[in-house]
Amino acid sequence: MKNSNIVLTSFLALFVLYLFGILVEIRVRGEKWPPSTVAKIENCNSDFRNVTKLHEIKILKISKISQAGTIILDQSSDAAFTTFKKSKNGESWLTYHTVGDTLIIDKLSSENPCNTFKLELGGKIPEIIIDSVNVNLRVKSDNLEKLKIKSAESFIEVFRDENKMTNIDSLEIDLDSNSSFSFLSGSINSGSINFISGKVSNSSTLYLTEVKSKNTSVSIGGNSTVVDRYSYHNPDPDIKLVYEKQNTEEEEAAIQNDTLK
Repeated sequence: MKNSNIVLTSFLALFVLYLFGILVEIRVRGEKWPPSTVAKIENCNSDFRNVTKLHEIKILKISKISQAGTIILDQSSDAAFTTFKKSKNGESWLTYHTVGDTLIIDKLSSENPCNTFKLELGGKIPEIIIDSVNVNLRVKSDNLEKLKIKSAESFIEVFRDENKMTNIDSLEIDLDSNSSFSFLSGSINSGSINFISGKVSNSSTLYLTEVKSKNTSVSIGGNSTVVDRYSYHNPDPDIKLVYEKQNTEEEEAAIQNDTLK
């Protein structure tokens, strides 16, 4: 056998073994759908923190202040902002300013050991605008009248802390620039969203696989996707697609039965 054939055969054999190794790793590790991208705040190793009370606002803007954070929606509580610090007497601060009814979080201290934040919003929930921050969105209230989310280059995951019914009357979303919005498995237990509206654009994805929605009307922009049991993808930015869904009578009956339990 020629040397060139020996080299080629050896290369092909190594390549096949490499592919086999990748497939075994994926099979053993498993893949989540949708993939979880948000760092959980519970993984922070610091027990020391500062809490800053906030006044009632209509719009909240968070832009690039940290890699990740948690926003808790609890209409029975007051609004507050939590940051972490290295020690009991260490520094951990934030700067923010207001423009009319809009609160803009500007910066976290450089000594923040967890590079994360926790914000609790009480009373009437403001519109939330997120830019380049991965967020865990926790819903503590049993009922939310309206939730409006706008994001760019952000991953947002919604889940419940407790096994209680959650009903959201209206969810309005505006996902842009590689954003992702998803409901984690079991996140809205025995509850539903009456109406979902908005748009998904510029390589963004809306996951609806783990939520019960009565009526949905969402515009799908170029290279963006809406996922429920199936995947609805728009590859062409010059084409306007609209994802619309209305529950059948059987689905409505199932939701009502879950609500009464």
